[in-house]
Amino acid sequence: MQRELYCENLGIEPSVLVTESVRVWAGSSTVLRCRQDPGDSLLLLTWKVLLLDNSHCTLQLNWENLTNHNNCSERMRPENTSLRIENTAVTDQGTYTCEIANSLGTFFTSVLLEVLVEPSVTLELNKLGVPECRAHGGNPAANISWIPEGSISTNRAMEPDRSWTVSSTYTATSSNVTQVTCIVSHPTFPQPHSSSISTAGSGRILWVRVTVSIIVVIMGLFLIVMLFSSYGQSWAQGCLREVKMPEPQGEEKEEDEDEEEAEWSHTQVAAKLKALEQRVSALEKQNQP
Repeated sequence: MQRELYCENLGIEPSVLVTESVRVWAGSSTVLRCRQDPGDSLLLLTWKVLLLDNSHCTLQLNWENLTNHNNCSERMRPENTSLRIENTAVTDQGTYTCEIANSLGTFFTSVLLEVLVEPSVTLELNKLGVPECRAHGGNPAANISWIPEGSISTNRAMEPDRSWTVSSTYTATSSNVTQVTCIVSHPTFPQPHSSSISTAGSGRILWVRVTVSIIVVIMGLFLIVMLFSSYGQSWAQGCLREVKMPEPQGEEKEEDEDEEEAEWSHTQVAAKLKALEQRVSALEKQNQP
């Protein structure tokens, strides 16, 4: 509707929209072209940019009064009727529409820009001993498949620079599988990238990790019980009674008996040990001739 009103104000008829798709490498210098020859009667050139994050901007050149308007990135500039983008980034992806108005009418060219980034591929046994294939930092998102077929779990995550990381884990559905192959397909690869890994020890690795985890949990629970239960308190007191020292006389003996009957906790054990060491040292000095 806006285009029709705009063209109506100029007294010209709109032309059919021409749409095309362009793929470029990240970091390259990109030139997007208007497909219509403006001739010698160019009145107005407008590039309207709608990026994938829904942000938008406009570059406009008016040949009648020789004025221009540009609220886009400094890396974008008009070049005759074309639009040049320096150091093209993934964030530049979107739809670029060129509008040329001349004495013959208004002509539209819409270009869908896609920026390619080659992903890095890794294949390894993860912490659970399961084969995991990753295609990191690519654009568009890579496609991952496995040979032989199995139980597959795939996740996609967008990075801060709007590239994609795809991770896929493989679980064999047959006990006869000893090796698996990860196949990564991406527009930047001349042919699919494949890599293989042995799964012969993956079951053992998983069993060892699970066993170690269980042992750690049991030991942790045991220590907690020892520290906070009455059994733990009695055990700590018994350890302290093994410290050999001369039997104190009189009031000192009564005080020691009262202290032994007090409630023990894990924070008091260290303090009591230190006090006993000091007392033993004092008694030894007293017994010296």
